Amino acid sequence: MFVGISVMKKSTIFIFCMVCNLFAVAQKPVLTVPSTQNGVSAFKISPNGTYLLTGDIRNNIKVFDLKTKKEVFTFKEHQDLIKAIAIAPDNRTVISGDRYGDLLFWDLNTGKLLKRDTISSAGSSINSIVISPDGRNFITGDDEGVINYWGLKKMKSLYWSKYNGYPISKIGFSN
Repeated sequence: MFVGISVMKKSTIFIFCMVCNLFAVAQKPVLTVPSTQNGVSAFKISPNGTYLLTGDIRNNIKVFDLKTKKEVFTFKEHQDLIKAIAIAPDNRTVISGDRYGDLLFWDLNTGKLLKRDTISSAGSSINSIVISPDGRNFITGDDEGVINYWGLKKMKSLYWSKYNGYPISKIGFSN
């Protein structure tokens, strides 16, 4: 069962398979995620292809160096299941969202928490986070059908809108 595909650097494709719990490039394993019992609930590859971030059901985000294939650190600030991860084009700022509605901003280089914000009412999962190509803004979508538009520099919501109360599972920016 495939849960995601990420295309980077022309035709390089990373595929995560929950059944075999590995990432593959053209059918060859690139990195085996060591903690199969923790289950991977979200993942993202940094824009420069250096890091792989995996969110798990135990509320942790693990950062792996794709060159050395080693875990760099584990970010343990979430209080619930990780549902979404986004990395800014600067390859430094990470935004992660969880099932409780917490949105965390942190520094990928240091693992330091920069800010915590609860954007949804308790129990409304943040399902999707997308950062604009220029890195200035981002949007989030949640279980209650709320789409938030944010300024990344100040990490502040600029406006929001609710769409029929249906969950927002995927969102994106157009060019």
